[in-house]
Amino acid sequence: MTHASHNATNSNSIHNSNNEETTMSTTDTMINTITAAIAAANARSDERYAAVAASRGSGSSTPNWLACDDLQAVLDELEAGEDWDVVADEIELADAISDAIDLGVNADQVKEWTVLVRVHSGEFVTPSDPREYVIVWRYDDVIDIDLLLEWGDNYDGDLPDLDPDDYDGDDELDDADYERRRQYWRLTGRVATSRVAWLREAGADADEAEAVSDRFRALCPDLWPIDCHLSYERGDGHADDSDSIEGAGRYAI
Repeated sequence: MTHASHNATNSNSIHNSNNEETTMSTTDTMINTITAAIAAANARSDERYAAVAASRGSGSSTPNWLACDDLQAVLDELEAGEDWDVVADEIELADAISDAIDLGVNADQVKEWTVLVRVHSGEFVTPSDPREYVIVWRYDDVIDIDLLLEWGDNYDGDLPDLDPDDYDGDDELDDADYERRRQYWRLTGRVATSRVAWLREAGADADEAEAVSDRFRALCPDLWPIDCHLSYERGDGHADDSDSIEGAGRYAI
């Protein structure tokens, strides 16, 4: 049975160093999903087959593979605020996934599908409007990973003033300030992309490792820890080397 990534449509809450709850938006979660798909494809040395592109409506074309560079372009569009969304309609979802399967994705090995859509419409959206789809998936797998995960809210504390003379106008200065205040988790190490794969690694110690997994997945709901590390980073390069922020540190089973 095929299904959408439910995490991509739910808000994920984590806590910052002041124990204030922050909420991850749908866009942030889509960004993390695409980032993880790129990392997984690279880990499998499968960078030419990271995702599938499909389309419907006027001007539609044959489904085709997206390489990591192509998927990175989608990620850039998400970060720039382009109007991508997560497909929730079961029929639309099944049609898009069928395109991926027809192209050669082994559905028996897929743990979870996520389908993004962008509709090109006029003032009102209609079923016949041209639609672009990007189909990504997670295998039952174990991978070595090094990626940045969006935290959610930007840092709102004091930072040194930027020099206006270094920027071409207020808009560029504001953009630079926004970028340096972005907050991330840096995730490095070995993780599982499904509970099945995690249980296979945990073996007889699975019950004892559940508490570690639960703490980790409160911050990274799409992954299971095997031997990895979460650390805080900010857009200006600031890092918390002492792992004093709640949730930072090593997670191992």
